[in-house]
Amino acid sequence: MAEDIPYDKNLDLIPGRVDEPMPGVRRILCNNPGPFTFKGTVSYIVGRGRVAIIDPGPDGEVVQGEGWTIEAVTTPGHTANHMAFAYKEANVLFSGDHVMAWSTPVVAPPDGSMGDYMASLQKLAKRGEPVYFPGHGPSVRNAQRFVAAYILHRKAREASIVNRLSSGETDIATLVAAIYSNLDPRLTKAAGMSVLAHLEELVARGVVQTNGPASIAGRYRLVG
Repeated sequence: MAEDIPYDKNLDLIPGRVDEPMPGVRRILCNNPGPFTFKGTVSYIVGRGRVAIIDPGPDGEVVQGEGWTIEAVTTPGHTANHMAFAYKEANVLFSGDHVMAWSTPVVAPPDGSMGDYMASLQKLAKRGEPVYFPGHGPSVRNAQRFVAAYILHRKAREASIVNRLSSGETDIATLVAAIYSNLDPRLTKAAGMSVLAHLEELVARGVVQTNGPASIAGRYRLVG
């Protein structure tokens, strides 16, 4: 369940002011707070002099500078082209929207894919970086344990959906109302899209069926 993830919502950053959470890494917060961006979007500056700037968005290049090497890590799922970046010398990962300390990201089809998202989590679980710097919110400490909690959370969400469907055919709005407690009304649509992503994956695996392609307006039932 969501409460099993050790969320961290402590971020003492002032928009527009640079701080240095660790040697060789600086960060700056954009003043765009919201239900999906937490206190705002965080960009990172790696190195001194000739630096690398990690700003949210796709970037497949591998770059090096004096004292730093950035490895691009493909992490599709939240979006089809999502990337993370490993700062090799410091053994940290800039995780973008894929893993965040303060919340779980929305996986919204068609650009988002729950199957890809889970595969990317498994990829990160096999890596060794202990600290992540995400695109929103504070850094993720004890990252491998945190990623494991993310995986368990998504599996629990899937199990909740299957359990609800065991009572009979239903739609996404009914599933959202049953599964998400104390949901911020601003996040109702996002919750529906995440449920759709789970259902899309369950349909692909032959666990759930619907009439035609999986859609937000569809009705869903267990196979058999």
